[in-house]
Amino acid sequence: MGRPPVPIDWDQVDKLLAIQCTAAEVSAFFNCTTDALSDHTQRKHGTTFSEYARPKRLLGHASLRRKQYEQAMKGNTTLLLWLGKQYLNQADKIEQRVASEHTVKHVTSAHVREALALDQFIEIEVTHADDNKDNDKE
Repeated sequence: MGRPPVPIDWDQVDKLLAIQCTAAEVSAFFNCTTDALSDHTQRKHGTTFSEYARPKRLLGHASLRRKQYEQAMKGNTTLLLWLGKQYLNQADKIEQRVASEHTVKHVTSAHVREALALDQFIEIEVTHADDNKDNDKE
């Protein structure tokens, strides 16, 4: 004869799932095996534990998102920046420009190697052959 069934408090299971606990963690909370938890879920809810857990975890996602949003609206700049990047396609962009009096019409690999060796930035303007024909006509 096997062990007596462990009583499972499904409201507590739902709370654990909302904070993203795994099946192993929920089982440990109730001092049972994951197989026992799966069996309980199948008997009580007629589904697998994974299927039962999915909507409960999604509710947890929504709660977390709501709390993050509330904190951002209270002025938490880290969350404001993160939410802006996630939902508004905002990004950190650092652009550096170096002014130079030199103009290079043709860049060779030697120019690139020299610039890299001197840790300089070079700006390369790419033109198409058709663009040069228009310039030649003027």
